[in-house]
Amino acid sequence: MLGEGFSAPVPVAAPAAAARPVAKTPRLRVRNLAAGTKLTDVSLDLHAGEVLGLVALEGQGQDELFDVLGGFRRPRAGGIEVEGRPAAFRHPADAIAAGLTLVPGDRAQALLMSRSVRENIALPLSARPRRWGILPMREEARRVGTAIERLQIDTRAQGEVRRLSGGNQQKVTIARWLAAGVRTLLLFDPTRGIDVRTKRQIYALVRDLAGQGAAVLFYTSELDEIRLACDRAVVVFGGRVVDEIEAARADQATLLRAAYGLTARERETADATANRMEARA
Repeated sequence: MLGEGFSAPVPVAAPAAAARPVAKTPRLRVRNLAAGTKLTDVSLDLHAGEVLGLVALEGQGQDELFDVLGGFRRPRAGGIEVEGRPAAFRHPADAIAAGLTLVPGDRAQALLMSRSVRENIALPLSARPRRWGILPMREEARRVGTAIERLQIDTRAQGEVRRLSGGNQQKVTIARWLAAGVRTLLLFDPTRGIDVRTKRQIYALVRDLAGQGAAVLFYTSELDEIRLACDRAVVVFGGRVVDEIEAARADQATLLRAAYGLTARERETADATANRMEARA
């Protein structure tokens, strides 16, 4: 189906995590953040060169968290620091100016569907104010072309983005920030509803960006992706962080138990019970 030999992706997080030097000051620090009715008390640190996974069942406050970090919603409590400095976002442009760029779960929110691939990718470049109003078209074309090539975006239907497959549309949303330059990337379930080949390309890109010093916050509804793309994961339940798990031990069973709000002792009891049942069988 993919037109090529396929093998299951292998975890890439553990080697990257072992080699990653952790700076004293996080790229992004969130403390006791609350917003809306579901996000009640989330704290986390995200470092340069790191892919931090976020795991949560539906409706645990992850939407509000990304909305606040992307500048779409104001918090009702808590604070945000970007590279050690307090930050408050009144508009998405404020978050972008601080180096935080959001790829939302709904591609239709991010894309101009009736515009071309190149126009969509170049949008942040064109929106930046420049001296004398001159747009460096050659530099813009180079950046857009590099992003298209790096993500292997199918441009045969480039006249209108809406004619692209879902996977290619998602790659366009990511390519936009790749062309503009990435410091902190907020990915909200970026591989939902796309093909396996595109998923593998996104995993590889995320790891490459981290290797180049970017910081990535990666919410995923597919638990296997934590081990495939992340260094570690925080688990959110009831609007607060209930656990932090290294990617190397982030199997589905461990993540699910944490996502359902089981405490460490309860998880140990559940594991022991499961082991006894297996032994009896």
